[in-house]
Amino acid sequence: MAPNNTGDRSQMSWDQLVAPCGRQQLPPAKHKVETNNRLGTYNAAVTPLLVLMMGIACGTYAYKDFPLDPRVKGWLLIENPIGMLVISVTYILASVVWGPRWMEGRKPMQLKGVMIAYNFFQVVFSLYMFVETGLVGWFFDYNYRCQPCDYSLSNKAVRMTRVAHWFFLSKLLDFVDTALFILRGKLSQVTMLHVIHHSCMFMSMWFGIHHTPGGHITFMGFLNTFVHTVMYTYYLLAAFGPRMQPYLWWKRYLTKLQLTQFVLIFLHAAQLLVFPCEGVPTSLVLWTLLYAFIFFALFINFYVRAYLFGEEKPKPSSAAPVKAKDSEDSFSSSKNILISNGPSHPSEANGRIAQFMESRTKHRIPTGATMTN
Repeated sequence: MAPNNTGDRSQMSWDQLVAPCGRQQLPPAKHKVETNNRLGTYNAAVTPLLVLMMGIACGTYAYKDFPLDPRVKGWLLIENPIGMLVISVTYILASVVWGPRWMEGRKPMQLKGVMIAYNFFQVVFSLYMFVETGLVGWFFDYNYRCQPCDYSLSNKAVRMTRVAHWFFLSKLLDFVDTALFILRGKLSQVTMLHVIHHSCMFMSMWFGIHHTPGGHITFMGFLNTFVHTVMYTYYLLAAFGPRMQPYLWWKRYLTKLQLTQFVLIFLHAAQLLVFPCEGVPTSLVLWTLLYAFIFFALFINFYVRAYLFGEEKPKPSSAAPVKAKDSEDSFSSSKNILISNGPSHPSEANGRIAQFMESRTKHRIPTGATMTN
């Protein structure tokens, strides 16, 4: 039997790293060990389900004084929470139990065309929501200091309500990120934080569109759609493969953009604790602050792990294979970032650091030389 070299990734070329599933795949035994510690059992679903239930409890409290907005009555998945709850629970179970079980013993799928089409649609869809939210509110008319929800039937109020509903549905579309990870065998990307982030965003946006589809709280969606436009543009380019690597130098700044987003959302909501805004209750402000703080903490954890601990890199000539791998991982991690722009699991980040240190020891080559692996 040929020796198994799949564990020594520092000695693998780019072609080996991204070879089609029929040529270069982890053996079933290693694949099983890699995933069974985290996924494939119902115990793995306990944490995200508990977080989801706590989020629903917090949302119920935050919106306790808000009735159903009559303008959204009868809209898809809005009138009652049953659909949202069933979809969220199904997503969690499919992500951490059913999907990984189904992929056991199966070869990862090659979905390059699907990924390109999906990311292109996300870019266009996110850009539309950003522009529409700005035109009917945040570009011209909305007050960044205090903006209660407009429940009238005016043209701009109705348009804001509609785009808020589209934003809610976009969180359902984001579940495709996880499906692509699973089908492509990228199970290390399906972390608990990734699943919690996606399920809780879908749930929290339901509360927003159900009660307040406009006003101060839509600032979160306004910024988020802009960030998603940039983010999915990056993933679209990365999906074309290593030839796009020279144009993806701004990967690191994508994480900084997302961190800036959460800081702005936090500050925009926190000002209402000092200068209350009639029509925007404190419970709603606290709800927004909680989400902004949690997501900021998750993203800053990723940034420190991926860029500060792994800050030092080899010379450009010797780092080419690692950069090529980063291009693939950059797409594989989704917005979510956590993201979204690098390793989504601590073991993967640690592996890259170990790979770098090993390469420094083994490959002492002069400047300008080429490492061919």
